[in-house]
Amino acid sequence: MQRGRQKWVLGVSVLAVIVPVSLVVLSLNGFFSHQPLVEEVVAETVAWEIERPSELLSIDQVTENIYENEEAFSNLTVHIYNYCEEDWEYGSCDTLGMGVSVDANVEAGFVENVNVTFYDDIQPSKVYWFELEERGWFDNLSVVDYSHCRASEEHVEASVYMNGVNQPRHTHFKASLTWKLKTANNESHQITVSSEITYYNGTAYRKVVLPIFLRVIADAGGSFETARTIGFGSHTAFIHIIDDPEDWYRMWFDVGQTVSIQLSIQEPSQGLYLDLYLYNPDGTLVANSSSREPNNIEQITHTINQSGNWYIRVLDPYAGYTLYTLSIKEE
Repeated sequence: MQRGRQKWVLGVSVLAVIVPVSLVVLSLNGFFSHQPLVEEVVAETVAWEIERPSELLSIDQVTENIYENEEAFSNLTVHIYNYCEEDWEYGSCDTLGMGVSVDANVEAGFVENVNVTFYDDIQPSKVYWFELEERGWFDNLSVVDYSHCRASEEHVEASVYMNGVNQPRHTHFKASLTWKLKTANNESHQITVSSEITYYNGTAYRKVVLPIFLRVIADAGGSFETARTIGFGSHTAFIHIIDDPEDWYRMWFDVGQTVSIQLSIQEPSQGLYLDLYLYNPDGTLVANSSSREPNNIEQITHTINQSGNWYIRVLDPYAGYTLYTLSIKEE
């Protein structure tokens, strides 16, 4: 009996050593998947918008979302190339051509993976990668999976999932795509581009989420009654001497505020200029800027003497069509 007990104790002791060692060996050799705990940081959303054009138009504007701390730098950039009305390559739907790029740099550690996703939840639209595998740029990244025109996940229009190669400290991704708007020109669309960058800083895993909100809106309106409500900041819009000769905006100002309103044309040319007007809540014109220099920036600086909704008018008096930027700030 005593000898049997000794054998049992010895057997248990051997197992107590062998089992943990075996588990460690198996784990090191990849037999067990390990999902590390990830601390997530979501950056503030950056917004970009444009009034929906009624022409084939070069836009060439860039918007980006950047997050940086002492251990890593990450950047999501969206470059808006052009807008095409009734693009025959996409079933005569309006399209917005763009490029997206993601950069990540880690001081000590490595980039685990990079994901990019497009979400759309208002109007029907589709997102198409432009020859992603052939023309996309992958620096220290390998594609795990990608898709466009996605229908399997609610509101997901396109995505690409990439893993870091050989635990890189730097990664870069760049690709072109087309956003197809499946509505009439008088409808608004919005989409969110989001990058997720997961990296290891030497002691822990962290994920940085960088969202950019893109919006293509219907016409700003051509009168007091149809003026579009806006806020401080920059607003890109389209104007056409025949189809859309003027745009109206509504904005709330408080007594005592001094506001600066600037109007600029993206690509000034001879004979192309716009006029800028400011009206008080009673509908009375209080200031205007109407130079006749093609590269001039129209500007109004005014101290508000009445709280309420003030109105801003942009007029195309003699020109053709163009993109313009309306910038409003408080002095």
